[in-house]
Amino acid sequence: MAMTTAAIDGKPKMPKQYSGIPTRMKSWEKIQTDKRWLKPLAKKIVGRTYFEDKARYDEVVEGLWIGDTPMDELLDWMLGSSAGANKRLFEKALQDGIETIENCPEPLAKFFNEYIDKRPAWYDHEKIERAQRFIGATGMNANYILRDVALMGGYLLSGFNQTLILTGALNKSASKRLAETCKWWIDCTGVGGIERFGPGFKSTIQVRMIHALVRRSFSKREDWKFSEWGLPISQVDMAATNLAFCA
Repeated sequence: MAMTTAAIDGKPKMPKQYSGIPTRMKSWEKIQTDKRWLKPLAKKIVGRTYFEDKARYDEVVEGLWIGDTPMDELLDWMLGSSAGANKRLFEKALQDGIETIENCPEPLAKFFNEYIDKRPAWYDHEKIERAQRFIGATGMNANYILRDVALMGGYLLSGFNQTLILTGALNKSASKRLAETCKWWIDCTGVGGIERFGPGFKSTIQVRMIHALVRRSFSKREDWKFSEWGLPISQVDMAATNLAFCA
């Protein structure tokens, strides 16, 4: 599944056990001494240098230690007592709406009311539908760029891809992952795909839950190198994926 950026209101909570600069990221001092041509090139391409000040750099470092706080907290509840029943309630709320659940548990009601059913401030139905129609008009060209630029380019980033490498998603089941990602992308970019009950919206929430499960599992593994990679499937990695898909 593709990584997706979590919609988190306010400042996410920083896990107390995680801190410092993962070695996959250059230090602020090292960035200041980077090759002279890098900063002008970045400014020419994206309109700004990659880090204009130390405060922005610190925000990115912090993002390497933050996952998807609302979903991570919901998963704690889901995997508590009555895990099977809790999972079924989650699926029903996602498919049919939170209002269909009688005597809805508070953690589930809070998650859907605050993070799922409330539209974010940036949502603009007209612009989204216009963009979806444009994507549909690109035909197979969009699929080639998705495969050869967004996915293949992203797979080259070693620090970014450790969860995929350790789960075998890049060597044992790469074709399956590619098909799943393309299906998710088609669901999201189809007209109506990211409306509340659209296929892209619902599959994205499913991906968030899968990412939370992976994050929880990998955080307990001895072969996960926190000091090198940061938190599994962090906000920075999800944002990087969104940027890659913008190609």
